[in-house]
This record gives sequence, structure tokens and C-alpha cells, in this order.
Amino acid sequence: MTRTAVPSTALHRAAFPTCVSNALLVHWRCAIGTGRLTTPSMDIDQVVQIVLLVGLIVVGIEHWRRGQRGWRLAALAFVSLYGVGLVATMSAHCADIIHNLVLRNRSFVDGSPFTYNWRTYSLLLFGVLLIDRGIRVLRAARRFAGGDASARTDILRNGAVVLAITLPIIPIHAFFGVLISVWSSLALIVTAAGLRAGQVESTRFAAGAAGA
Repeated sequence: MTRTAVPSTALHRAAFPTCVSNALLVHWRCAIGTGRLTTPSMDIDQVVQIVLLVGLIVVGIEHWRRGQRGWRLAALAFVSLYGVGLVATMSAHCADIIHNLVLRNRSFVDGSPFTYNWRTYSLLLFGVLLIDRGIRVLRAARRFAGGDASARTDILRNGAVVLAITLPIIPIHAFFGVLISVWSSLALIVTAAGLRAGQVESTRFAAGAAGA
């Protein structure tokens, strides 16, 4: 009986759904093994993209109303978007894990039912840690826009913590690890260069003028 050889790429496509190249959460799900083998990715990826867009508009308007202009406005908008991105993507990450856990969907990695164990706990804890840092960055950006010079140090500290958490992920999942690490590095550079402590006094003056 003659056996027909099946290309390895065909086997891969049959076993694993194709990941959307521009969706962060889909790539992350393929790496951690959440999601279902027989259904397409959830609409949660589109929700994350919408939240990022709306978040950028909202923080931009808020900082502008607080009197921020020019490069300082751009720097605060970028740092705030970084915080929004951490909160949005990691909230979706946790929601996706809980969704698959409740429905006992099968893992992309080994096809086993998704159960609550040390692995799922670690993934949820990872998401919660980054959500917390994202919220801290957002709060610090608002404080800096309001004239609090110490908020710059908080942004730098939280960005450095995120970088320390995500750098070791690169050998495990290069896409996610590199993306968040580069984003964190850019946030640190923008904060260090664009949000200098000496700008706080001018920020207060501009905010007072805008309020008047």
C-alpha cells in the first residue's frame, strides 16, 4: 500500500490555526496555548485595538486640556498610551485565559483541556503584574501633567520593572517579549528625554493659563 507524504507545513496548518500577524493577543495565545483548536480567534483582539485608539485620543485630549503643548504633550501621550496598552492587552490576556479555563477549551500546545494549575495561575499573575504597572504609569503621567515632578521617577521605575519582567520572555516567545521590551525601552527614553523635572513649573503656568 502506497503512502502519500504530507508536507510538514500542511500538517502544521491542519493542527494549528493561522495567527493574525498584526494582533498582539493572537500571537500571545499561540505561545501560551490558550484558545481553541477548531475555532478562529475571538473578537477580543479587535476590542484591544479599539481601546488603544480610544485611549490615545482620550489621554491626548486630557493632557492638552491640562495645558500640555508641543513635545511635552507628545511625550505624555506616548507614555500614557504605553500604560493604556499594558492595561488593555493584559486584561484581554487574563480574560482569554479565564474564558478558556471556564469552557475547558483545548490548548494549542498539546491539545489537553485547559485546567486550573500552576501554569494558568502563573499566566494570570503575569497579566495582573503588568496591568498594575500600566495603571501606575497612567496615574504618574496624570500627576506629572498636573505639576508633580516626582511622577517622572515613578514612570521610569514602573517602565523599568516591566522591562525586567518581559526581557526574560524573549527566548520563550520572541514576538511578545521583543514588542513589550522595545515599547518599555522607548517609554523610558521618552520619559527621560521629554519629561524633565525642570518643565514642571512651565506646566503649572500653562495649565493655569488654560484654566483661565
